[in-house]
Amino acid sequence: MNKLETGSAIWVKLPANVLGGLKIGYQVNAWSNGIIAESMPRQTTGIQVQVVSYETGNADVKGKVTALNVDKADQTSIEVDGQKYVLQLYTKYWLNNSLAQLQDIQLEDKVEVWLTGYGDRDDIAAQVKVER
Repeated sequence: MNKLETGSAIWVKLPANVLGGLKIGYQVNAWSNGIIAESMPRQTTGIQVQVVSYETGNADVKGKVTALNVDKADQTSIEVDGQKYVLQLYTKYWLNNSLAQLQDIQLEDKVEVWLTGYGDRDDIAAQVKVER
């Protein structure tokens, strides 16, 4: 068993059917195939996940959608109250607590955005939640 020191992070790649119900902020225990890449951050392939806490915490950004930039091949983004946030392939979308897609978001929607918080970028969205 490869036990990580407290406060360390590891990227765990999971099958899509496991990721469906997970939200950014959940605390989870993950089991891997045992192979961990010593990159920064560390990476592994997950085989099982147990949710320890369903609390998602507070969003980093709350406001109204003022623009959606989905036609640009180089960078898809959302603007919340005029501030631009980059959307990645892994960004998760929620509409009224159900898994959704980027196409479900509309101008003037009230949204909450959780940011990835890695590296020197503070504009990459990990999760966008819409309440209508």
